[in-house]
Amino acid sequence: MFFNYQCEIPPSTAVINAAWSPSHPIMAVSTNDARVYLFHEEGELDQEAEITRSCEASHLAWHPTLKLCAMAWQDGTISVYNEATHSMREDSGIHSSPVTILKWSPQGTRLVSADEDGIVGVWKVDNKGKISIMCKYDRSSAVTHLVFRTDSSFNQNGIVENIRFFFACANGDVDFADDHGVCVDALQMKGTVESLLFWEESSSIVIITRSLLLSVLKFSEEGHIDQQLKVKVSITLPENGQLQAGWAGSGVLAISGADPYIRLFNIKEQSNMNLFLPDASRGEYLTSIDYNGSKQSIAGCTTSGALITWTYGSDAPTATCTDADQWITSQVTTLKGMIRKVIWGPGKSLLAATQQKTAFIFNEASMQHVMKDKVAVFQTSPTDLVINNQDALYGTMFLTTDIPVKGLDCNSKHVLVWNRKMCQSYAFAAGSTSLDSIAKWESPAMSISLENDQFYQVVDNNVEVCNLSGKVKQTLTFDPEHEGIPTIVNANGGLLAVATNKNILRLFDTSRKMVKAVGGIRPFESQLGDPLGIVESIAVNIDGTKVSCMASQIVGADQSRRPDSCIHILDVEKDIFDTYDFGNRVPISQVWDSVEAKLLNCETRLLKGVKSTSEEASSSSSGSTSIIADILLQELNKTQEESENVQNTLDVATLLVTSDGHVILQDSFAIDEEQYQGLVASHIPQLFFASVPQQVFGASSSTGQVSVVPQLKSKTMRDFVGMEDVDADTRDAMLNFSYYLTIGNMDEAYKTVRLIKSSTVWENMAQMCVKTNRLDVAEVCLSNMGHARGVRMLREARKDSEPEAQMAMVAVQLGMIEDAKRLYSACQRFDLLVQLHMANGDFEEAINVASKYDRIHLKNTYYAYAQHLEQQKMTAEAIKYYEKSDTHRDEVPRMLFKMGAIDELVAYISSSHDPKLLSWWAQYLESAADLQGALQFYEAAQDFAAVVRVLTRNGQASEALVVVNTTGDKAAAYQLARHLEDKDDIQNAIHLYTQADSFTHAIRLAKVHEYEDELLQLALRSSPSLQLDAAKHFEEIGSLENAIMLYQKGGNLSKALEISFRTGEHKALAKLADELDDNADPRLLEKVASFFVEHEEFEKAAQMFINAKNFDNALRTCLEHKVPITDEMTERMIIPSTGDEEQDNDEQLKLYVLIAKCYKSQKNYDLAAKYFTKADNKVKAVQCLIKTGDTKKIIFFANVSHEQQVYIVAAHFLQQCDWRNDKNVLKAIITFYTKARVPESLAAFYESAAQYEIDEYSEYEKALGALKEAVRHASKSKSDNMEQLVQMYSHKKSLVERFVRAQQCAQSDPEEMVKICEQLMMESDVESSVRVGDIYNQLIEHYHIQGDDKRAISLLDEMESKNITLDFYVNQELIDEIYQTEGRQTQAKSNQPMYGGIGGMGGFIDEDDIDEIEDEDY
Repeated sequence: MFFNYQCEIPPSTAVINAAWSPSHPIMAVSTNDARVYLFHEEGELDQEAEITRSCEASHLAWHPTLKLCAMAWQDGTISVYNEATHSMREDSGIHSSPVTILKWSPQGTRLVSADEDGIVGVWKVDNKGKISIMCKYDRSSAVTHLVFRTDSSFNQNGIVENIRFFFACANGDVDFADDHGVCVDALQMKGTVESLLFWEESSSIVIITRSLLLSVLKFSEEGHIDQQLKVKVSITLPENGQLQAGWAGSGVLAISGADPYIRLFNIKEQSNMNLFLPDASRGEYLTSIDYNGSKQSIAGCTTSGALITWTYGSDAPTATCTDADQWITSQVTTLKGMIRKVIWGPGKSLLAATQQKTAFIFNEASMQHVMKDKVAVFQTSPTDLVINNQDALYGTMFLTTDIPVKGLDCNSKHVLVWNRKMCQSYAFAAGSTSLDSIAKWESPAMSISLENDQFYQVVDNNVEVCNLSGKVKQTLTFDPEHEGIPTIVNANGGLLAVATNKNILRLFDTSRKMVKAVGGIRPFESQLGDPLGIVESIAVNIDGTKVSCMASQIVGADQSRRPDSCIHILDVEKDIFDTYDFGNRVPISQVWDSVEAKLLNCETRLLKGVKSTSEEASSSSSGSTSIIADILLQELNKTQEESENVQNTLDVATLLVTSDGHVILQDSFAIDEEQYQGLVASHIPQLFFASVPQQVFGASSSTGQVSVVPQLKSKTMRDFVGMEDVDADTRDAMLNFSYYLTIGNMDEAYKTVRLIKSSTVWENMAQMCVKTNRLDVAEVCLSNMGHARGVRMLREARKDSEPEAQMAMVAVQLGMIEDAKRLYSACQRFDLLVQLHMANGDFEEAINVASKYDRIHLKNTYYAYAQHLEQQKMTAEAIKYYEKSDTHRDEVPRMLFKMGAIDELVAYISSSHDPKLLSWWAQYLESAADLQGALQFYEAAQDFAAVVRVLTRNGQASEALVVVNTTGDKAAAYQLARHLEDKDDIQNAIHLYTQADSFTHAIRLAKVHEYEDELLQLALRSSPSLQLDAAKHFEEIGSLENAIMLYQKGGNLSKALEISFRTGEHKALAKLADELDDNADPRLLEKVASFFVEHEEFEKAAQMFINAKNFDNALRTCLEHKVPITDEMTERMIIPSTGDEEQDNDEQLKLYVLIAKCYKSQKNYDLAAKYFTKADNKVKAVQCLIKTGDTKKIIFFANVSHEQQVYIVAAHFLQQCDWRNDKNVLKAIITFYTKARVPESLAAFYESAAQYEIDEYSEYEKALGALKEAVRHASKSKSDNMEQLVQMYSHKKSLVERFVRAQQCAQSDPEEMVKICEQLMMESDVESSVRVGDIYNQLIEHYHIQGDDKRAISLLDEMESKNITLDFYVNQELIDEIYQTEGRQTQAKSNQPMYGGIGGMGGFIDEDDIDEIEDEDY
């Protein structure tokens, strides 16, 4: 319900702009008479606020938290009005043209203004409204839009670090600036910017241009721009207006233009939907929209004066909405004329709309109701109340108040109403049906709670204690900075609880004359210090020991509020919160019982559009679960499932709040929304509800006419049904029994009720035991109530294994059918649940359960239902369910015969097309000698065998043959074959037996009557047993070829081979051999193999020998007759086990050697190596690999063999390979000799390598390196001639080392070089290490360089005299040059090749690699 208030604006003026304060119910309105008016929430003008200048105020902006209103005037002046002090500060030094933008920063620390000349000013404003400029920016174009960057302006402590914002200019420029004088060009848009928004969740800006292009741009801290999205918006631009765009949730844009709808665009999902105007007239469109995040509601106004709201009807964040049906449309009002602007006020209830000449404030309020001390008060209109006093002296009364009511409270003596401006108190007049007004006074109280003869109200930052005349008796002060501002009060049981806007609870003792604080401040937090949410409502129990709190949670990037599914109870004595979570439900009201202090009743509703955050509700404080909690929670979930498609499904949950910190669900039930509006009060054993309003005559005190008013309705609590009028002691005993039963304390539970004698009470307690699933206590209750049948059924029920099934049977005996159904469902005994439904006559539900959960008994259920329908004479329905139970073939004829409905039976059988039914009726007719009718139904049933039987019985064999040939029915053919056999028509009988696939009879006749050809053809088509039988017959009559073929087909190959050998049928034998395998008789296989050898079919012979496990003969055959042996053959050569594992292994190894030799003889060296390896003869294996010449395989095999001899053989072979140009081969040689531990062989390899370097490349330095290695490795030898080897290699090394020294001295010390060379030439064995020709070459080159060519020629002549080829050692060009110098003729060149150093020992691996190998192996 919206209260409509028109603002008091002079009629001759026009409204220019309007703005709500975000945190206070104050609205500023600027008009064309150069004034700004301030209005409160009910439209009354603030007379003290006189704000006027010489020009109009074009823009208004309220501080986020303070009562400061910033105003921008047409002359460029910026002013800030302080509503608290009614003072104004202004500055006109920045802007000289009309201001276009005026906005506060999110925390209110800065104010930003901009004008048509492109001047942007950043202002600093203190708490009193003093304004001072911080910086300004000058742009060449008018500023049209501005948005603050809200994702990184504040540090972790909430202290302002840097205010940053984007602003757009008329020329399409978008700039980025802060409050420290930094302003940069961000980007240039193509076209005028129509809307500029900041998306905090994505740290992006959203821009919509005049061309309706929507862009999402992400700005990094370094200034890089990343375009996230670019789409075209499908909307119509107003001709003379501006596009309306704003956030409607996290990532959801609401956009409106000249269309009769609002387009919602989900940026993250890139989906959109339309919210249409209800009953829009032609040309009507939205002129303004505004979104309320806390209410999740969009308000819009139209050109025809309609004011409409769209509220998101789900508890999920708005961003998750993808269905327009989730939005609930409500029309607030329709004003005369176009509405220009609509704006939401602070909170959820205030809405304002402006027209050309006036402004309206709409204040949303719900109808109030309250009940205390048996007095219930219901609000029926803004000023009308209905009072229902349970005291018979008063009854029902009606009251019209002097003020619009927004809040009310009552007790047994008084009624108190208020509306944040005025407050009025009433008292019940003795002996009268009316109320007397006590007083009426001004009160800005936000929250009031009445207790006895005084009340407590929240005023500004304090809580005032007042009497019923409005006089303040005491003021309770609060520290706004640390405690917050009081928002909610509730008093009961001598305790006052106060909640503040900072989620702080403070408690006060009201039992004394002066109200005193109890304890300190209590943050709304768990024991671990985690926030529990935002306090929305509080309630104190009857003895002031508990305070319950309902809360909401902030969710989503848009910081919207979502109802909390938990209720939190503060234990006043322990000062801790206990929490109960309703799972997928949320509490919407809380009522403590007015008698029992530990009983709390909560009205809950189903969360809409939100999945449960917990699988089950439990007490989070204690961590324990109650016995009844799981069962009752199943009821809650069941209620949810049944009502998931119904909005606002309501439940009432009863909680027990124990003294030890447990919050336990005791009971839960759904509210019939057609009867009840909501929970009002709890007075054990009754719960009181406000009923759906009904017509009452004389209900209005002012008119006395018919009025629609709510009534007070009561509902007995579950544990007290049938005991509403018991005495107080019994009531207390029942309550304690229920309490102790719920917490599982059975001893105390029994003690509380053991003296009760009433069978009704015991029956009620037995029903409670069913609810709590306590079989042991239920037996005691049944005994005390004298329910013998119930006790017997309980004992019988204990035979079932599931406790729930046992308790379900007790529930049945107590008439608690619904509980029995629940228990059977809980233990998944759906078979028993189906039986229960059937016993109650609820067959449709039984079928439903069976079809879903108990399909094994589904047909039984159909059958039982059919029997039930038969008893009810519902024949058609009975037939239907007999058919579903698949018993109709027997039951339907029985039923119709029993009823004497033969015609209906014939019609049913004829129309059913069921072969069994048709055959049954045909048999009946045949038994009645109605052969023609029998034939008709046999044909309809397609029982052609019966047709043939009837025809042959009548002597109509030709007609029977036509039936057989036409239908091809095998049974019919068999029937006719038997008839023809009886008539000695053997040929046709055999044919028909064959057609019927009855080969046994066909072969029998063929054998008896010696139809050999037919016998062979039949045998080939028949089963193996018949083939063998026919083969034996052919053998007996001497038709051996047919016998062999049939023995083979029948699987008796041995017999076929035996006959083949006996008769010499070689072709047949060869064909039979292809089917022999390892499972055949070895003697037979060897016999066949010998046959193949004789006929020189050696390959088949080898296969037969292998099948016979005679591998020696198989391999001998392959070797002698050069039969290629294959991998498939060798894989089958596995020695059969003899039980002696060692012997089996030896035999298998010998076989592998034979196989390897066979492969080797066939030059298949790879497979030979494989089987030598299997035979554990790796030396032979590597020798086979050597024959392949594959060095990679040889190296790999040697590496994995780990045998010394294999290393040596492989290394010897690799020396013959091109190890000089293949580093891997060289490394392998060294590695293998090293791993084989034969250093003398390695030394010899190095010595040969050194000699090769000298002979082939004259690389003496490399040769010297190799000889050093030879000496080093020879010294490691353990052979007897180690010293001789070392001496030999050392001597060679010495000679080569001397020559290398000579080569090195050729430049630095030529004389030393000559001396060394001459000494070497004197050595007798120098040729074994150093070639003499190389020594001569060294000297000749030296003498030529020195210019002593005569000496050089002398050395050349000396070489010739020793038969040393000159050009092999000396460069031919050098020889020619020396001869020409001395005038001698050049000699002819020799045919010896000239070698150069093209690699040589360069092929050796590095010494580091050698050391590494040695470190590994020595």
